[in-house]
Amino acid sequence: MRVVLMGIAYGALLGVVFAALLGVAIAVAAPQLGLALPHRLAGLSPTQIVLNTVVVGLWAGALGGALVGLLIRLFAPGKVSVGRWIGALAACLPLVWLPFFGLRGFLRNELIGTPDVIQLVLTVVAPVAAAIMAGALIGGRLARAARPIQ
Repeated sequence: MRVVLMGIAYGALLGVVFAALLGVAIAVAAPQLGLALPHRLAGLSPTQIVLNTVVVGLWAGALGGALVGLLIRLFAPGKVSVGRWIGALAACLPLVWLPFFGLRGFLRNELIGTPDVIQLVLTVVAPVAAAIMAGALIGGRLARAARPIQ
């Protein structure tokens, strides 16, 4: 149980940090480049954009952290490299919807330009990459914490 609770705490913390960084990038880069924001962020102030992404990061991080903690506890206590892989994969599961919606908007355009690619990177690639990095960090740490006492 301790490993799962640590996973929730670590996941929520890293989810908030990475989401805040991503929210700042979206809030700063999108207006500068003339990018169309996703429908949930359109028309919001930069502060509201950051806060919305932080809330999503908090929930996705906590959910992913709980999943990582449970999987590590069951399958990889003490196995750091396996824990990192489990963490990277499990942290991506709450974000599995991002590529669908991001690519759907991307493929609606007849001509794909630089702003479209930047938008895809900001709204799909960067969050998934951040989740992979955070999951690997959490998975390795939780695998060490779940190591049986000898």
